[in-house]
Amino acid sequence: MYNYTGSETRSEIANGLTYGPVKVNIDNGDVSSASDWFDICNLSSLPEGSYVAIFIDNSSATQASYDALVTKLTAKNITVITVDDFNQDWISPFIFNDLSGDLS
Repeated sequence: MYNYTGSETRSEIANGLTYGPVKVNIDNGDVSSASDWFDICNLSSLPEGSYVAIFIDNSSATQASYDALVTKLTAKNITVITVDDFNQDWISPFIFNDLSGDLS
């Protein structure tokens, strides 16, 4: 488990622990404009019962893409952990300080 000391840069923390960022369509809820995040991230290779964590801003700009991802992951019995807000800091919400799973 990674223990954040407060002196690391975000890229040092994320190195090898994240996938992205990846440019995707702004679909504004339009299914015909959605990006297939499941395919982009090769999530079909995950076994059933896995966990996927995702950060998404809550502007609804990619709602159709997000909904399609959750549908595909749920169908494969994969748990989705979603953090959403307007802050573009997509690393800090996923830093764990200890084995209990408490977010820092």
